[in-house]
Amino acid sequence: MVDAVGIEPTTCRLRAIEAERKRRRELEEGFNGIDSRAKKERVSTVATASAVYLKEYRLKHRVTRFADYGVQHLCQHLGSMMLGAISDSVINDYQLARLEEKAAPATTN
Repeated sequence: MVDAVGIEPTTCRLRAIEAERKRRRELEEGFNGIDSRAKKERVSTVATASAVYLKEYRLKHRVTRFADYGVQHLCQHLGSMMLGAISDSVINDYQLARLEEKAAPATTN
């Protein structure tokens, strides 16, 4: 039987101490906004995220030419940047660089 906070009652003192430590750690991570999955996403690069995106896109769509084209240019300009480092000014610089290359406005967005 599990109680309201998701911990199974036990009569073993060592197990209870370990369960308490585990639960405290979970609470601290949640309170401080620490999420290992979100952290991994923040430290991945644009190139890595683009590869994941294209893989999923190809599974869902028959024609992928436009996505391949757009991601290719995105990776050329921002591929080595970390996702967490991208700001509105970085996006604006990317759009301006693409317009200077005489790219169509639709492909810069």
